[in-house]
Amino acid sequence: MTEQAGRRKKKNEMRNAAIIALLTVIGLCVLFLLIMLPLRALNEHRQSEASVSPVPTSTVPPTPSPSPTPRVPSVLTFDESTDDPMPAQDSRLTFGHGYKLRGTVQSNYPLTSVSLEINCAFSEDPRYPYVKSVSFDPNKQIYSYPLDDALTLEGVSLDSLTQFSALGVGIHTLKLFATSTGQDTPEVLFETRFYNLSDHWETIKKSDFSNNSYETALKFFKDKDAFLYRYQWVDARYIVADPDWENEYIVSYDCLPGREPWRIHKFALPYYKAASYYLNNVHVRVSGTNGDSGVLLLRDLIDTYNGSYCSRFTSSETHISHHAFGTATDLNGGMSANRQPERKT
Repeated sequence: MTEQAGRRKKKNEMRNAAIIALLTVIGLCVLFLLIMLPLRALNEHRQSEASVSPVPTSTVPPTPSPSPTPRVPSVLTFDESTDDPMPAQDSRLTFGHGYKLRGTVQSNYPLTSVSLEINCAFSEDPRYPYVKSVSFDPNKQIYSYPLDDALTLEGVSLDSLTQFSALGVGIHTLKLFATSTGQDTPEVLFETRFYNLSDHWETIKKSDFSNNSYETALKFFKDKDAFLYRYQWVDARYIVADPDWENEYIVSYDCLPGREPWRIHKFALPYYKAASYYLNNVHVRVSGTNGDSGVLLLRDLIDTYNGSYCSRFTSSETHISHHAFGTATDLNGGMSANRQPERKT
């Protein structure tokens, strides 16, 4: 009986050991599953995210930055004085006399300078261009400047700097300029043309003509007053005609429509009208070593108009020029024969 009880006990121990071993294996399997299953799920989730294209999302555009405030345009003006206006167009000033500069320059930006330039037509005198200028400290913010005001960086006014008595005889062009912190480039605010004339006049006479050209002129004009006018010397061979004579006899004519008008003597107008008809209606064809021009209007052969009426003597300075009467016209002045540029010698 004892032997039998011993065998039963041993059998129970073996069974218990087997159960413990089985439970251990089951426990290990459960632990393995608990570890591996979350890892596998995480890996599958990552693969799923990588394989699926991202769904576009609507993005709200960024709020644009506000545009900078546009720069206010520069405005420069000149107000003439009612009591002492600037020289009027074609006015006549007296040679050797002064002239008051009055009026006010206005600006919506601080002024930096106001200047004046005077030129004389057909004069090569070194005094021209006659330029005077005053300047201002922009930090002082000067928006208005009367031309006779000495509160400038130079300590003088533009009026006191400008001496009309220093100008020569002739036809002058005056321009008034100004600059400001909003306008670096000088802007023309006022422009006029005036005569500066002395009390001394000379008159074109018979001895001023070369050869028999006086008789030719007299036969053409018939009236001596039409070409023997008063004048004053300007510079070299150039003269200024009596403005009254010029206003009476010199006219503008569109000889070539669409181009600069020609200034001619009114007695010559019928001849210029005839010339204009031929220039604008006659067709020509020019052939030469440079090829064939093809058919074109006679006017198309004119490259430049170099002037008609011009108060002057010839280069000798002793004989009057036909240009002084408005009966001569220069065309293609910079071109010699066969369209070759004129050579300088």
